[in-house]
Amino acid sequence: MSTTVTPQSQPQKASTAQAVALTEAAAADAAVDLGRTDATNTTLATLAGVVLTVLTAGAGLTTGDGAYPTPALVAMGGAAALLAAVLVVLATAMWPRRGGTGGVPHYATLTPRQLTEELAADTPARWHAERAVAKARIAVRRHTAQRLAAALLAGAGLLLALATILTLSLR
Repeated sequence: MSTTVTPQSQPQKASTAQAVALTEAAAADAAVDLGRTDATNTTLATLAGVVLTVLTAGAGLTTGDGAYPTPALVAMGGAAALLAAVLVVLATAMWPRRGGTGGVPHYATLTPRQLTEELAADTPARWHAERAVAKARIAVRRHTAQRLAAALLAGAGLLLALATILTLSLR
């Protein structure tokens, strides 16, 4: 017995295939964006570390000769505090997520048999959609932290510039 495809069922199949393709593309896009956030976090953390190293050397902490005017020392202390905040913000942005309704954290709570059964019962579109949503949420959390870290890094740079100006003008 053969089945015939009616004109009414054809758009439904195309729509389902299109939904799967679109959600798969959304998941891939979210994964790429998440990768970019990792690179950005690494860059910001490296910049914070470099500026903190310059601050430490400039403040004479490594040689013990930090004879600076008090306002300059206050500015350097503020810059150091902001740089520490940058590193804390970036560390929390990279903190692994737990829980959720899909993805690796959820899969870790299942046995291989349960995972196989769950994925077999699911539709490809829903699976890709869960993947896209989970990765997008992580990326958005990281973007928010990166904006804060970049602002703190800029503030630290301004305080270090102020400390330099104060040191040169008050000596």
